[in-house]
Amino acid sequence: MRKTLLAIAALALLLSGCVGMETKPMEAPDIEGFKAGRSAMAFVYPEKRLSYQEEVYKVFYIETRGITSEFAGMWDIDRDLSHDFARGFQGRSIDTTPVDALLTPEQQKALQGQMAAYQATDPDRGVAPFSVPQELRQALLDQGIDYLISARGLNINITAYSLTGLSLVYFPYALTVTDLRTNQSLFSSIESLNTSYDFEDSAREIEQNGLKGLRELLDTSTKTSFGDKFLPKTLGLVKDDQG
Repeated sequence: MRKTLLAIAALALLLSGCVGMETKPMEAPDIEGFKAGRSAMAFVYPEKRLSYQEEVYKVFYIETRGITSEFAGMWDIDRDLSHDFARGFQGRSIDTTPVDALLTPEQQKALQGQMAAYQATDPDRGVAPFSVPQELRQALLDQGIDYLISARGLNINITAYSLTGLSLVYFPYALTVTDLRTNQSLFSSIESLNTSYDFEDSAREIEQNGLKGLRELLDTSTKTSFGDKFLPKTLGLVKDDQG
């Protein structure tokens, strides 16, 4: 129980420093069209990187240690999170299909390359929407897809506290909803997957068994972001008095 309370308090503190401009939900007419149309879901995290910050408690001070770990080739996070998010939207009655079921491998690679080059934040405009290349836009339209939901992972940040054996995971991503028929962005924002876990000797225990622990945590966090209506509410799909 004590660790749970510490996790909640520490995560709240972490997120308080990551809040930017207020997110504006989709407009009512756009929401109705989004609910009635067909969507494709693409999640891309090109860096395939874990960034650790460990707080080590010494007698008279706290030492911070940083380490980076890359997992390219160990886990297809793009495919799994695209499917996880698609299921989340499907659970909210949005007809959503992962892009790997719609695009050829070459088209998927092109989309991943475009999203890797995408700069999610702009000094003047704040969050910048992802611009869908014309060729990929047409390929999705040819499949009967009306909207692209694109999520560009920014960095998986893990803050570990050696005194309590607790780690916090903060994974921000840039989310854009694009109407492919008009090529207009209906929504753009920085959202995040947030979770925590306990460790015995090292926060990197989460990488064991092919990153099994990390996979399970992000899968659960994705379900929570849809199940507790946080993400649907942010998009404007549900209101405060709706489940």
